[in-house]
Amino acid sequence: MTGQLAKCILCNKVSPLNMEHVIPDALEGKLIFNCLCKDCNSKLGEKVDSQLTNYGPIKLIRATHGITGKTGKIPLLLPTIMYDQNGRKFGLFQDDGNLVARSLPSPIVQSEEEGKITLRWSCDSSDKETIKKRLDKATKNMVPKLQIPS
Repeated sequence: MTGQLAKCILCNKVSPLNMEHVIPDALEGKLIFNCLCKDCNSKLGEKVDSQLTNYGPIKLIRATHGITGKTGKIPLLLPTIMYDQNGRKFGLFQDDGNLVARSLPSPIVQSEEEGKITLRWSCDSSDKETIKKRLDKATKNMVPKLQIPS
């Protein structure tokens, strides 16, 4: 039962206790105890559980047995960012269970006369809208306003 007042086994603070998975739920742990306060449970999740579930051999077991994490995704075993023979950056992504390679934008920043700055990059056409939205958001409060060619 969550929320009962008791002493946390890590910090000894009396507070409502949260359910703690003895084996992280990202590893399909089913053994649960009410023994940690919310703060200690969060710290364990960040510092211990995430390190354990993303540790190479554990990640391999999760991927080969189809064990999903909290995001609902099976871990990707390959490096997700790589470079091709021309030095262009690309990433590997999971898309509906398939492994997809897409080039990643690598901006080139150029300073020009009168304080103008130009950004140039190449990207997949599928990334064009995403990049435009991110640039629009990043430059919303900038003065002078950047002009983004379409």
